[in-house]
Amino acid sequence: MNAQIIFEQRNGGNGIYKFAVMDSGLSYGLGAEKEDQEIHMMIDTSGSMDELCSDKNTKLDQIKYVIRNMIRHILEHSQNCGVILSVSSFNQCVNRIITRVRVEHENMGALFGQIDKMYATDQTNIEIALNALRDSQNSGIVHNIFMSDGEANNGITDPVKLMELVDNRAFNTFIGFGLEHDPYMFSTLSSTQNSKYYFISDKEKAGIAYGEILHGILNNVWSNVILVCRGCEVYDYKTNSWVSMLYIGQIAASDMRTFHIRRLDEERVNISLITGDSVICDTLFEDKYENMPEMDYRLKTLQMLYKASNLTKHHKESWITDLDVDENETQGGVKEIKAEMKALLREMKAFMETQPDIRFMKNLCDDIVVVLRTIGTSYGHMFSCSRQHSQGDERVHTTTPKNEFDELTNTRLSMMPSRLTRQHTNQHINFPATIDLYSSNTNQFCVEEHVFGSILGENPENAMYSLSHTHTPVDSDNDDDIGDYMVSNELDSPYCTDDKLFVIRNVNSKPDEK
Repeated sequence: MNAQIIFEQRNGGNGIYKFAVMDSGLSYGLGAEKEDQEIHMMIDTSGSMDELCSDKNTKLDQIKYVIRNMIRHILEHSQNCGVILSVSSFNQCVNRIITRVRVEHENMGALFGQIDKMYATDQTNIEIALNALRDSQNSGIVHNIFMSDGEANNGITDPVKLMELVDNRAFNTFIGFGLEHDPYMFSTLSSTQNSKYYFISDKEKAGIAYGEILHGILNNVWSNVILVCRGCEVYDYKTNSWVSMLYIGQIAASDMRTFHIRRLDEERVNISLITGDSVICDTLFEDKYENMPEMDYRLKTLQMLYKASNLTKHHKESWITDLDVDENETQGGVKEIKAEMKALLREMKAFMETQPDIRFMKNLCDDIVVVLRTIGTSYGHMFSCSRQHSQGDERVHTTTPKNEFDELTNTRLSMMPSRLTRQHTNQHINFPATIDLYSSNTNQFCVEEHVFGSILGENPENAMYSLSHTHTPVDSDNDDDIGDYMVSNELDSPYCTDDKLFVIRNVNSKPDEK
């Protein structure tokens, strides 16, 4: 591992700690750890998973082909580590589809046959799904991948109480699938130590998220890693605080990570990466200074994303618990943070124009623009929280409203319906060609997505959708700051490496021919 500490030349108090894990002779997804990796996938099969996507497949069909592609990739590119797979589905009960089966060429057909048996019906009981994950008889390193497209409407529904059921012995990934999932629920579940939150806004992007997750599992090198600072503090993006110890979790082969630090001791600065009783890397500051304005902008972006996510989370909490909320105060907070974000965006765009490689700065600008276009809407917390996590963890997968100029982004937060109404059916749903975001009854929430083009096709920028509504916008964003701004495709991310891209393309490949 190569690691170094660098402080800002203009201001010696702030700096970065960055490390890069050597490939160790591995390439394109070969397992870096010989110990078996257990993967337990918990799939929501409530009635809403039977809704049709733009390609005429259901949401559950999309997940089925992603799982099949994951199995194919494991068979072809994980020779150095065994994978033990479990797949369960849940609605009002949990069904064990595959139970602790070692993935091998001989059983691939049988595994595919079991996956195809999943079907959608009934409501969503997240309580029983979390209990099933926690009660599973696993050994070694366990990765739970939990996916749902909705909110808990059966069993325990309080996110804080559900958080107590999360299996803290495993590495957990919580995936919110589509615009109807409960972002407050998922961000609360993922606030536990070994947990992460992904939001898949486009059904056709499922393979990108699952591919990135699988890359980390198959290439896992160290687990339960802690970053320990001496003479400095490191920034924790999840809590917007400076700490002396930061839990990182897993580190994979070819990982490159950057952490923001600030100096406390002028004499000695030292940072260690520790797992258990072992020291992975011990780095001493060696008087290295650089001019790093882009790192200062990243820190400001992370702090802004935390502020936006926290604002939208506060409103969601009030909505769920039926507490009175000062609407004027909420709207005032939205306008205030939007003004701050626009000022930061203008500054970053001006700096970006001076750079030969704009990918890193473009990624930061993308985060701000997406939050600007969604904060103050009923979808604000989904996008602000997911962008905060993707930037903080330096992920390839990000979320973007599919039509960047849709009026969806101006829907008033104060017009959020009292409750989300959803249909639960095991029949395909035929939607009309167009539909209002809100019907004439403001308590009736209606959404239909229109997606054109494939995410990883020849023209990924053509993936768009259309929604309409009739309510008053918070304010107009059709200005020079974001009016004509085009958000980057994920594969243009500065965090997209060749080995991650390889796994993503395999997992996100075209569905099986029907």
